[in-house]
Amino acid sequence: MHIQNISQQNFTTRLLKNKTVLKTLEKISDHGTSFSAGTSLALSLVMRPIAIFSTPKVEKENKQYAATNSICSGLIKFGIVEAVALPIEKAVKNIDKYSEKFLDKKTIENLAIFAIILIVTIVAINYIWSGDSDKKEENNEITKKLATEEL
Repeated sequence: MHIQNISQQNFTTRLLKNKTVLKTLEKISDHGTSFSAGTSLALSLVMRPIAIFSTPKVEKENKQYAATNSICSGLIKFGIVEAVALPIEKAVKNIDKYSEKFLDKKTIENLAIFAIILIVTIVAINYIWSGDSDKKEENNEITKKLATEEL
């Protein structure tokens, strides 16, 4: 890191030259997704329930429900992020470390073909789904007419 080259001796410089702080920042940099997910988890487990319970003029049962919802959704989101992000993070590190193995000409060609197929598929699905919305609007108009008719 370039932080070691700074010559001024103010508080910030001494803090950033601290070996423990540098190791912590390096770990955070290496595992940014996990750090972000962990921070979000901590906020949903601690800060959000505190904010929920400190609101005035709300029934205790509603507060308990909202706090429970916050905690459960925070845990689920953390689990999903870790389950998805960790394998991707490991794969990106492997590609960085062994780039000659993973980024040969054949692999890049396969990725380009995959990207083209993916784009065509997304456009096709979008086109198919957009055709259904016209039918839904027609059905809604018929339903409105039936609902407003008097018997």
